[in-house]
Amino acid sequence: ELFDRNLGKTSVYGALRHFASRVNEGRNDWAFKIAKQMIEIAIKNVDSNDITRWYNKGGRAKVQLDKLVVVFDECGLSPPFVAGIIATARDRFLPFLRDTKGLADSVGLVLCGSGLEAVKTGTSGNRYLGSDPALTNVVTMRTTALDKLSDENLRKSIEKGVFSRVLAGNVRMLTQGLIPALQNDLVVEYVEEGESKLRRRIAFASFRYAMDFCVRRYINLNGLKLKTAEERSKLLNRSFRFFMRSALEQLHRESNHVRGANRLLGALTRDDGDSSDGCGDEALFRIGLATRDPRKTSSALKYLACDGATEYLYSADGYSFKILLAAHLERFYAAAHGYQVGYFELKHAWPPVVEGNASLGKDDIKDG
Repeated sequence: ELFDRNLGKTSVYGALRHFASRVNEGRNDWAFKIAKQMIEIAIKNVDSNDITRWYNKGGRAKVQLDKLVVVFDECGLSPPFVAGIIATARDRFLPFLRDTKGLADSVGLVLCGSGLEAVKTGTSGNRYLGSDPALTNVVTMRTTALDKLSDENLRKSIEKGVFSRVLAGNVRMLTQGLIPALQNDLVVEYVEEGESKLRRRIAFASFRYAMDFCVRRYINLNGLKLKTAEERSKLLNRSFRFFMRSALEQLHRESNHVRGANRLLGALTRDDGDSSDGCGDEALFRIGLATRDPRKTSSALKYLACDGATEYLYSADGYSFKILLAAHLERFYAAAHGYQVGYFELKHAWPPVVEGNASLGKDDIKDG
């Protein structure tokens, strides 16, 4: 708050900075140690004697760079590390690489990850990312821009594909999944003379099970990869509740007479923590499954929150709408109540006509 009021150079601000440094000394030492260890591990994993000698001997081996930038990715998964390395970067970490190791004349530090905007905003409920805003420059990445693709046919196939145009809203799904998949020669192999390769790619991009690769690719490039199947399921359930709750709250604000909205909101009560991670919705922001403003979250991540449960919807077709509604309710009960849900098509009107106190088993319901 002092920084925002242009009081960042006052003695009070300096005293608060010094006090925070003393209070968080243990955390800062830990972050500095972890950062050095991660660099050493990365150096060992590089199969290059030149790089190993450069790091171990630095400027003393006359292999000194003009500029060096150290990048740590997926930092949103460890807010204490982010806060600690920010606090120690200027006084300890960067001087260690520049002066002690003698690696470069100028050394910079870049932290990448989801949810790091809290470094600047000081979002309430975030207990870890509070740091001196004067020490950082936060850059928020924009959404994807398909118009920048130089391959016009590739762009059209993504824009017109049923699933591709949804998944293209996420940078990783687009660049690491969609584009490589659609550029694969197998997609357009054996196209007959006169047949459109563009049409083939659009059909491929509209096939759910082919596009499932893009989602799985995202998961394996995200911090979700480090989670167990049960932990991933819990996070996706939480993200579904977060998005649905946000949509219902907006609907409730716009119209207080939407029947059933309050009851549904009751099942999606906002929670700031649970026994598994202790950070509630904050876990979604850290791992990149949602943004704090749900309106800025891509449709690709909302599709992921729905666990890929989709159905085609046709104009003026009430039956397809019922199937879509059933898919939505299946996901809702699984995410909101933890039920294992399934549904099947009834062969007869429900409830059926039965005599006396007769009961029906599952097989009777399905087969009538």
